[in-house]
Amino acid sequence: MLKHIKIGTKLIGGFVAVALIAGVIGVTGIVCQRSLANANVDLYQGSTVPEGQLMGMTASLQGLRLASRDVILNLDKQKFAAKVSSLKDDLARQSNEFERNIDAAETIAQDEATCVVFGMPKEAIKLGGVDKVMPLQAVARAIL
Repeated sequence: MLKHIKIGTKLIGGFVAVALIAGVIGVTGIVCQRSLANANVDLYQGSTVPEGQLMGMTASLQGLRLASRDVILNLDKQKFAAKVSSLKDDLARQSNEFERNIDAAETIAQDEATCVVFGMPKEAIKLGGVDKVMPLQAVARAIL
């Protein structure tokens, strides 16, 4: 069947076939990359605490530390008592908000059967800090 077709036509046909295959592979790659990028954003947004919240807690802790130092070094403790109290209240509020965000997240540990070293997952499970225990192959599906 192909004996009667000129070599130039065969080459062009082969080139077109390779180009079509490459195009399909390229489009598939682009679609997969976009899907992974979206999954990455969703994972980041669903599994992290906002940086601003962490910075607020850090600033409150630093303010509480400085106010405590000032109370210890100053003779006028009444003057700084209100400041320490307001800083403690602010820190407690931020700490509660931080814990709510952390409690909303789900913690997954790798099971002993698929671990090379089961030390850290074992301790996390023992301390009750793990919501699910699963084999390594299932962790990626559970996260996404």
